Amino acid sequence: MLGKVINLSDWQTPFVLNRNLSVRSIVIVCIFVLFNNFSATLGADVLAENVLLLQIVALSMYMCDGVEYATASLTGNFQGQGTTHKFVPLLQIGLGTNMVIALGVGLAAVFFPDPIFHIFTNHSELVEAIKVYIPWVVLVVVGSGVAYILDGYFAGLGEGSAVRNTYLVSGSVGLIFLSLATFYFHSNHFLWLALFTFMLSCSLTMAIQIPMTLQSNEEKEVVANL
Repeated sequence: MLGKVINLSDWQTPFVLNRNLSVRSIVIVCIFVLFNNFSATLGADVLAENVLLLQIVALSMYMCDGVEYATASLTGNFQGQGTTHKFVPLLQIGLGTNMVIALGVGLAAVFFPDPIFHIFTNHSELVEAIKVYIPWVVLVVVGSGVAYILDGYFAGLGEGSAVRNTYLVSGSVGLIFLSLATFYFHSNHFLWLALFTFMLSCSLTMAIQIPMTLQSNEEKEVVANL
C-alpha cells in the first residue's frame, strides 16, 4: 500500500513550473500593453503606426513559438535520457531555425512593405509613414526569436525560476526604457528601442546562465555512466 501512496512532490513540480512560466507570459503581455498605451500618449498617428507594425512582430513571434515548444520538449527528453551532450546541438538548431523565421519575416517587411502592410490597411499614407520604423521591427523579431528558444531550453530543464526571474528583471528594464522614451524623449524611435532592449535583456540574461546548466548536466551524465 505504501508504494501506491501518491508522492505530492511529484505533482507539485509541474504546477510550480507552470506558475513560473505564467509569470513570463504576464510580463510579455504587460510590456506590449504598455507599449500600445505609451504609443497612444505620443499621439493617434503613432498608435496607428505601431499597431500596424506589431502585426509583423506578432506573426514572427507566433511562428517562433512552435520552435520554442519543440525545444522545450526535446530538452526534457534529452535530460530524462541522460543524453545532455545533445543540448548544444539542439540550441544551435533551435536558434538557427528561429533566426531564419525572424529574418525571413522581418526582411520581407523591409523589401516588400507595400504589399505586406496593405494586407492590414488600405491607407497608403500610413504605410509610407511606418517605413522608417521597419528596421526596429527586424531587431525586435530577431531578439524575440532568440529569447523564445532560450525560454524553451530552460523550461525543458524544469528551470522555471530562471525564466521567471529573467522576465521580472527584463520587464523592469523594459518599463524604465518605455517610460523614458515616452515622457522624456517623446520619441517613437526610442519607444521601439525600449521594446528591443526588453527582448535583448531577456536573451542576454538567459544566455549567461547556459554554461552553468551545461556543466551541471554534464556532471550528472558522467555520474550516471559510472
